[in-house]
Amino acid sequence: MWFKFPPETYQINVEQQNFVVETEDKDGNRYFRAPDHFAPTILSLPGFSKADRPEGGPEDLPKVDPQRADEVESLAAELQSARDENQLLRQQLGEARRERDATQTRHDELSAKLKEQETKPKEEPARASTTSSSSQSSHDTQRSVSGSGASGRNTR
Repeated sequence: MWFKFPPETYQINVEQQNFVVETEDKDGNRYFRAPDHFAPTILSLPGFSKADRPEGGPEDLPKVDPQRADEVESLAAELQSARDENQLLRQQLGEARRERDATQTRHDELSAKLKEQETKPKEEPARASTTSSSSQSSHDTQRSVSGSGASGRNTR
């Protein structure tokens, strides 16, 4: 399809495709060809218009096969879906990495506490066993007194 550039315009970029002046008429109007499916985008721009083939200009671009156009559209949709999925997976990967880092930090903190506990001087075992055995023997004495049938009252 042929299009006419607005005055003082020599090129246009549509969907990452660059179009430049292909021919100019005797009045100084500049023309270019672009595939039909770009027409809505190009014609929505100020100053651009549809044109007939200018005198001396090359033949119009071949028309796109509708079946091929449908396949291209389908593949484009598939590509967009894959890009969306990729973005989602990247977000999930980022979240998993942050979780892993937090878990690693907690692990390191707990490991440091454990190491600190293991390196603290322990109480002397003799003192600890003396205290527990003396309280154990007084407890045994109380149990034997209460177990002998004595009531704790003086019966004399």
